[in-house]
Amino acid sequence: MKILPYEIQRYILEFIPDDYCMFCRKKLMKINNKFCNNLCVLQYNNNFWGDLIYIRNSVMIIVVTWSPIVLFPSVTDDVSVLESKYTWYCGISSFIILTLYTEQYFLYKAFVNRFK
Repeated sequence: MKILPYEIQRYILEFIPDDYCMFCRKKLMKINNKFCNNLCVLQYNNNFWGDLIYIRNSVMIIVVTWSPIVLFPSVTDDVSVLESKYTWYCGISSFIILTLYTEQYFLYKAFVNRFK
């Protein structure tokens, strides 16, 4: 493999956009860098897994809130639970719980990121 002269390499690098660390946003070298150090890699992975746990918990809130409709499909022979007011209560309660959980999660993330 032949290496290009320094002047040509520098000319090519002028057209490559600046790259920034995916976690702390420090300016990096232009080629093949995503993180500035191993600590940023670890913290980025921790944030990623925290987001996955948040999504899992949100899905569990929805499942637990709506599970009575799946477990008890009809109250009587002629009126099903899906046609009753219970579905309104499930929708409203899951909306309120998810709203509070989302707000708590993002307030926690903002608080933790503020003191880094």
